[in-house]
Amino acid sequence: MDSISWDPQVAAFLEAALGAEVFARMRAALCVPPLSTCLRVNTLKCTVQDVMQQLHSVAKSSQPAPGVSTHPQLPVALLLKGTGPNHIDPAACSVSMEVVISRRAGEAVLRGAQVFVPGVLACSAGLAAGDRVAVTVAVGAQGRYAIMTGATSPPANCPYFCMYQPLL
Repeated sequence: MDSISWDPQVAAFLEAALGAEVFARMRAALCVPPLSTCLRVNTLKCTVQDVMQQLHSVAKSSQPAPGVSTHPQLPVALLLKGTGPNHIDPAACSVSMEVVISRRAGEAVLRGAQVFVPGVLACSAGLAAGDRVAVTVAVGAQGRYAIMTGATSPPANCPYFCMYQPLL
C-alpha cells in the first residue's frame, strides 16, 4: 500500500527511469519500517560490552526481548533486531483513553521505540500507569491523524517513560 505523497513530476521521472514495476516495489518498500536499528556506542564513555549488557538487562523486563548483537562491519555499533510487520486490528482495541504523539515519535514507535514524554502532544484526562490506550499520530496538517495501535501505558517505574534518561 503506497501512502507516500510524491510530487507528480518526481513520480513521473522515477517511473520513467526505473520502470513501473520497479517503482511500485520501491514505493511499497519505503512504506515499511526497517526491522533493525543500529546504535553507535561512544567508546570514550563506555565499552560496547557495557552497553550491550545494559540493553540486555533493560530488555529482560520487555516481552519479547529484542535481539542485540554487534554490527558485523562496525565494531563500535550494536544492532537491535525488531519484529514485524505486525498486523493490528483496530476493532479489537476497544479503549477509551487516547495518547496523541508527534509524527517523529510515531515513526520511532513504528521502529519499536517506546513513547517518550517529548513526543506526546496530548492525552486523555485521568490517564494512569497500566491503562490501555489508543496511540494516535499527528501526521501533518492540522486535524489529520492516523490511529496506530492499542497499547498499555507503562508502569510508573518504567525506565522508558521519562523525559531524558541516558542509558549510561
